[in-house]
Amino acid sequence: MGNKQKIKIKHKGWWIAALIAVFLVVIGYGAATVYLNYINIKEIGEQYLSIYIKNVQADIILKSGCFVLAFILFMISDLIIKKNLLKWEPTATYLTSPLGFWGMPALLALITVCFAPYHMAESALVASNPSWFSVLDPIFFKDVGYYVFQRPLFINATIWGIVLLALVFAYSVFVYFLYYVRNGGGGFSKILKQQRIVVHLTICVLAIFALTTVAFSFSAEELLFTQSGDTTGGKYTDMTVWLNYYKLSPIFLFAIILAAIIFIVKKKPKHLIGSVLAYPAIWVVAVICAVVVQQFVVRPNEASMERPYIKNNIQYTNMAYNLDDITEIEYPVSGVVTPAAVAQNESDIENIRIADIDATLQAFNQLQSFRTF
Repeated sequence: MGNKQKIKIKHKGWWIAALIAVFLVVIGYGAATVYLNYINIKEIGEQYLSIYIKNVQADIILKSGCFVLAFILFMISDLIIKKNLLKWEPTATYLTSPLGFWGMPALLALITVCFAPYHMAESALVASNPSWFSVLDPIFFKDVGYYVFQRPLFINATIWGIVLLALVFAYSVFVYFLYYVRNGGGGFSKILKQQRIVVHLTICVLAIFALTTVAFSFSAEELLFTQSGDTTGGKYTDMTVWLNYYKLSPIFLFAIILAAIIFIVKKKPKHLIGSVLAYPAIWVVAVICAVVVQQFVVRPNEASMERPYIKNNIQYTNMAYNLDDITEIEYPVSGVVTPAAVAQNESDIENIRIADIDATLQAFNQLQSFRTF
C-alpha cells in the first residue's frame, strides 16, 4: 500500500467555521424567504396568514424529517466506509475526525433536503385529508381521489428518495476512490477484489433499483394522463405495450440485479457490463414493439381499436363535468311553410347564413383531426 503515513487536517478551525457558515446561510435564506412571503400575504389579507403558517409548519416538519433520514443514511454509509477502509488504509483520517465523520453527513443531508420538491409539504397536507369520489378509473380501478390527493405526495417522496440514495451512492464511491485509488490501492479493478466494498456499493445500487421499481407504478398510471390528439388517456398501444412494459420492468430489473451480483462474485466484469446494458436494451425493444403495434395493428383499423379508450375518455369527461345524467329529447318540427309566410319574413330569410363560419371551421378541424377514423 506504500507509505501509510497519516494525513492531518490543516486549519481545522477554518473548516468548522466554513461548515457553520454554510448552515447559517441556508437557514438564513429560508427564514428570509418565509418572512418576505409572510409580509406579502399579510398585505393581500390577514385571513390567509393562518393557511400560510400551517404550510410553513408542515414544510419545517417535513424537511426536518427528511434531514434526519438523510443524516442517518449518510452516517450508516460513513460507518460502513470507516469499517471497510481503516483495516487496510490508515491514511483515511477523515473518517476518524469528528469534523469529517459527523460534519460531512450533516452537510450532505442539508444539501439533500434542498432537493426536496418545492410543493412536497403542501402535497403532504392534501394527502393527509383526502376526499374520495367513489369513482374508479377504468384501467387500474383506483378511486379518482387517489390521483387528486395522494398520488402527488407519493411521486414527490419517491423522487426525493431516489435522489437521496443516489447521493449516498455517489458519496460512497467518491470516498472509496479518494482513499483507495489515490493512496496507492490500485485501479478500479483492484476495488472489485475488496469484497466488503463491492457489497456496500451493490447494496446502494440495489436500494436505488428497488425504489425505482416503485416509480414504475407511477409511470404506468401516467398513461391515464397522456395527451393523444384531441383526447386524454391511454390508447391501444399504451395499454398493450407500455403498460405491460411498466408491469414487467421490475421483474427484469431484479433479474438483472441478481445476475450482476453473481458476476461480481465470480469476477466477470464483461458479463457484469452486459447484464447492466440489458435493461436499456429492453427499453429499446419496447419502443420497437410500440412502433410496430401502432403502425401495423392500430393504424389500419384505428376507429375500431381505439373505440373503447375514446369511450372511456368521453364517459369520464362527462362524469367530471356532471354531464353523465343528461337526457336527450327530440322536439319534432311542426307546421307548414307557406309562400305568404316567406314573403312576410323575406328580410330575415335573406340574412340567414348558408354556413356559419365558426361552426364550419370547427367542423373542418375536427374532421381533419380524426381523418384516420
